[in-house]
Amino acid sequence: MLKRLTIKIKLIVVVTMLLIFSSCLITGVYYIPLSDTTKDGILNEQNSLIEGIVRRIDDQMSSNHLAFESAAMAIEIINSAEYVDAYQRFIVVHQRRITALQKLAPNFSDITIFSDNGDIITKDGVSNQANFKNEAWYLDAKKSDKEKITLIGPVYENSSYNLYLIRPLYETVSGKFKGVLKAKTALSFFTDIADSYKSFGASESYVLSDNFDILKHRDKSLVSKNLISIGGESFNSFKKEISNNKKGFVNLEFKGKNKIYVFCKSSQLPIIVIGSILTVDI
Repeated sequence: MLKRLTIKIKLIVVVTMLLIFSSCLITGVYYIPLSDTTKDGILNEQNSLIEGIVRRIDDQMSSNHLAFESAAMAIEIINSAEYVDAYQRFIVVHQRRITALQKLAPNFSDITIFSDNGDIITKDGVSNQANFKNEAWYLDAKKSDKEKITLIGPVYENSSYNLYLIRPLYETVSGKFKGVLKAKTALSFFTDIADSYKSFGASESYVLSDNFDILKHRDKSLVSKNLISIGGESFNSFKKEISNNKKGFVNLEFKGKNKIYVFCKSSQLPIIVIGSILTVDI
């Protein structure tokens, strides 16, 4: 009888341990005390995961840059002075190039060509409905180096964040400035990649802009708010650590817990991807 009871107790202990372990895998939150070696191993593993997520984001943005640049160069060739009626030809075929750009990078939207005077060019000619020659982004593009792609954003519009790619257009022969190519892409296309962090058994991922505006958070009411403003002085060390490093770990105290986060900055976008993975009793 005693032997059976001992076996039952052992089974209960084993099942309980398995439930605790599986709970940790599901939630991605590891509770310690753990040895420093174990803790460092967990942090390094999760840091590698975050770096992999950011590399995927950067690779996708690089592909978008290439597609955008290819479309701009194609437009410039069409707009070359070697054609007798280059400007009209430019207008007639530019819509095809925009279609090609959308196929190469389907997450682009609102792709627009502007004339050398800031007017929108449509398939029917120059539209005089609105002029953008005095807009800061247009003036910057006009002054920038040839073939330089400028990234504007993240810009908060209609309850979501967007990025804009801007590039000046020139005639290939004369080098004369002929206008600007502008395309919009939703930042959600990139921040959604950060969700794959959770598929590795980790906890939540968050995305911040380089000035600490919240771009993606499980609490949607926090999106567009500034993390440092919300957190106050307690977040100053958090800000300093992230500002001075491309990747690493940060600690934050919250409700009697010391939460350890891993972070990594994108090299292609002005964003920081953060993972919450370790909770320590203070």
